[in-house]
Amino acid sequence: MQAFDGIKVLDLTHVLAGPFSTYQLAVLGADVIKIESAGLTDMNREIGPILELNAARMGSHYQSQGANKRAMTLNLKTDEGRNIFMSLARDADVIVENYRTGVMDRLGLGYDQIRAINPDIIYCSITGFGQTGPKRGHGAFDNVIQAFSGMMMATGPRRWPGCDDRTARARLRYRRAGRIRHCIGAARRERTGEGQRLDVAMLDAALMLMSCNVLNHAMTGASPDRSGIGRNYVAAYGCYDAADTQLMIGVFRARPACTDVAGARSRRSRPRSRGTRDRGPAWPARSRGADPRRADQDADRG
Repeated sequence: MQAFDGIKVLDLTHVLAGPFSTYQLAVLGADVIKIESAGLTDMNREIGPILELNAARMGSHYQSQGANKRAMTLNLKTDEGRNIFMSLARDADVIVENYRTGVMDRLGLGYDQIRAINPDIIYCSITGFGQTGPKRGHGAFDNVIQAFSGMMMATGPRRWPGCDDRTARARLRYRRAGRIRHCIGAARRERTGEGQRLDVAMLDAALMLMSCNVLNHAMTGASPDRSGIGRNYVAAYGCYDAADTQLMIGVFRARPACTDVAGARSRRSRPRSRGTRDRGPAWPARSRGADPRRADQDADRG
């Protein structure tokens, strides 16, 4: 038996943050029903390196987060489509949607309407900026959130323009935030017997990734600085040029063995580092991007 066996999830999500969070529920045993519009399906169906699959609306970006799900199409702008959805929602455990704020309410399928027929429902809305606040109505893809949160200013070598994290680290965190809140909602329902509305903002998840930078800015007033592969305040943590290759080192506490490997035995006579607070005098910054003298070289390498 898997963790979410017997849990019924209605998946009204598209693109990345929503579909991957529901995919994780499906992998853990939930019965996930993906609902798309017949005329405007998930755009990820047409994204991927194999053109034939894209043309068949089975692109790799869709397949990577569509496994273990059942699927159907509904026109939620019609009475018939809404009635079918409401019948599915009567015995659903979770609804996940990532339309713009207010869309589901205008369709008559918002949290209050669903809760009236199913008080146990866990209703998760994933948006760029959340359900409240001055930007609640603004749509956003991942690159906008990375820019707005400051992530781009902290990514890449010095003197580069802002860099998008193409590894989708931020997107994975958005999805993880959605999945965790589903679990929290289920735990609360188990204790209280009531469902709840979950408001998952991509910006909130991005700021969680930026937690150290946000606090550093609040304490010093300084904006985050790009340090390439290294760290601005940890010298022995980064990528170093060797005679025939590059060497990645991660050291937070200096030890003689580390200096031996680096061929820097003379540093043994210097005070031993007890942490990042005294790293400056004991470990001059040499990691890629940590030394301003290397900035132009880093930029040229891309």
